[in-house]
Amino acid sequence: VACGATFASLGSDTGGSVRIPASANGVLGLKPTYGLLPRTGSMKLAPSIDVLGPITRSAADMACVLQAIAGADGRDASASRRSVPDYAAVLQRGVEGLRLGIPRSYFFDVATPEVRGAVERCVAALEGAGARVVEVDAPEVAAMSELSRAVVYSEATALHAPWLRARGDRYTPQVRVRASTGLGIPAPAYLAALQLRLPLLERFVGEVFTRCDALVSPTLPIPVPRRDETDVGSGEAMWAILAKLVHCTAPFNYLGLPAISVPAGLDAGGLPMGVQYAARPFAEGTLLRIAAVQERLLPMPRLSSAACDRP
Repeated sequence: VACGATFASLGSDTGGSVRIPASANGVLGLKPTYGLLPRTGSMKLAPSIDVLGPITRSAADMACVLQAIAGADGRDASASRRSVPDYAAVLQRGVEGLRLGIPRSYFFDVATPEVRGAVERCVAALEGAGARVVEVDAPEVAAMSELSRAVVYSEATALHAPWLRARGDRYTPQVRVRASTGLGIPAPAYLAALQLRLPLLERFVGEVFTRCDALVSPTLPIPVPRRDETDVGSGEAMWAILAKLVHCTAPFNYLGLPAISVPAGLDAGGLPMGVQYAARPFAEGTLLRIAAVQERLLPMPRLSSAACDRP
């Protein structure tokens, strides 16, 4: 998608796996509301949290793809039967009057100064286009990240258990450990994590989205890491880098809320950065409005050849 070889692509996002690669490659990635897109025919990881989402080069392309694939298909019981809005129609509405929420805690805690600065430039551009900026408190976000892990790893282990027993040697060390982690999660902890989702969602929406229309954060709070910085085997270093990669994205998977990563410029090394906007359930149109204005005001520069050749 980033190099123009294809119009768009689809990915599955359980902790950020649409938004993170989109951010790292200077394109848009949408994690829709849980249930907006049917998952028929997709490879599952954690069915209680998995969603499918598009990756595109523009907000207009995103609206086109979303229009084509959203809505119940009669084969995925978890897909919502609500009518699908006209996503292309919202792109010209601008952001005047929209409230952008800046979280006071958690989301910027591990962000580097350069990433924080990129997000601030995006917010300033949108404010100049008529959006209002407000500070908000986002409740229990750190706890949601832990609860998300309890659900994801429990369900992933249940899915992979037969293959781990029969073909465990074919897994890389990191994937094998991650796919086995659910063996150490007690069933009561998994069930509690599922049962807490609705009350935590209701609290989050009530406290955050009564004060703002979209919550702003980095997508990746750190520069795009090199391969050797992420392929670190299966020890504590693995968990540390994973925690940073999904720091800003995983809470919205747990809550089932829509979130979009929009290109936010290049860092000093010439690599892309992304800003993430999250909204209330089924408010993808709001996210597309923001993305359309931002890409018009802050067009993404082309990647340099040096960045593309970076090992």
